[in-house]
Amino acid sequence: MSTRTTTLPKRFHDAVLKWKDTYLSDYDYLLENWQRHFPNEPQFQLCAYREMGMCTEIECGTLKGKPKFTRAADMSPEQAHHLHGAIRAQASTEFGSIQQHRLTLARAQDEEEQFWILRMMAEELRHGYQMLHLLAEDDWSSVAKESTSDMLEEILSMNTGSHVLGAFNIDFDSFVDNVVFCALIDRVGKYQLAMQKISAYQPMAESMPQMLREEAFHLAAGVVPMRRWATAAARGDVYVTMDDLQKAINKWLPRGLEMFGDERGGGTNVKYGLKPMKNAEAASQYYDEVSKLLRDLNLRYLRARIENLTLPDSETVL
Repeated sequence: MSTRTTTLPKRFHDAVLKWKDTYLSDYDYLLENWQRHFPNEPQFQLCAYREMGMCTEIECGTLKGKPKFTRAADMSPEQAHHLHGAIRAQASTEFGSIQQHRLTLARAQDEEEQFWILRMMAEELRHGYQMLHLLAEDDWSSVAKESTSDMLEEILSMNTGSHVLGAFNIDFDSFVDNVVFCALIDRVGKYQLAMQKISAYQPMAESMPQMLREEAFHLAAGVVPMRRWATAAARGDVYVTMDDLQKAINKWLPRGLEMFGDERGGGTNVKYGLKPMKNAEAASQYYDEVSKLLRDLNLRYLRARIENLTLPDSETVL
């Protein structure tokens, strides 16, 4: 498969750059130091990616097997309405995440971990840009009263407290929030992107692969520091204690589960071919995955705390 890149019309692109100057002031510093911190990664680009050669038939729902839609105007009003709401919410989360992370980014005690979060913020900017591109390149007048300019302006004017989803309306208290948020909330993002990869709306499906590749790094930016902190705490290095981690997990895990929506819902998205799973199924898989992450952290803590403890023995102790 090949990947195509494109950009927003200049006035919208410039609006994102202006937003970036306000909320991601270290963006240029990140790009200047990209090769030093990420020598094996392509240089970051602020653009929209489209994966070519993906499935062109609807993969689930009542229209399974029919050609995917390339224009919102060809969808039923209800289907287009659900899709438009999902794109708007996705855009809000991407920009909202940056507004949260910026508050405590400078409190990182490790330069590597700080640059990981900074890279994640730049990629969240690109994800928001990708969603704005979906809104700007198609005609959504059948389901949106606002003009394209007004839609994008509304999204870019949101602040912590006015975003679509509750998880993005909570201030961070410390750099522990930056890290645990990546491990738990970005993990929800991984699920949403993976489900939207089969979307009956072809432009949405084609937008997901690059976002998923980037989202994998965001999870690592959370999980790896959590592993380091658990091991260090066991050895008496108390920059971040296990209690600190537990408090952050208690803060963000319920919010992550909320992001899947009502456990009785999601059937409409499946019916319309927008996602392959209902809310309860996706949330259950997410919770199981988080449980494995937390068990791994506890095992690492035990093995660092108790000398010569083998993995089987640590499993028994736990």
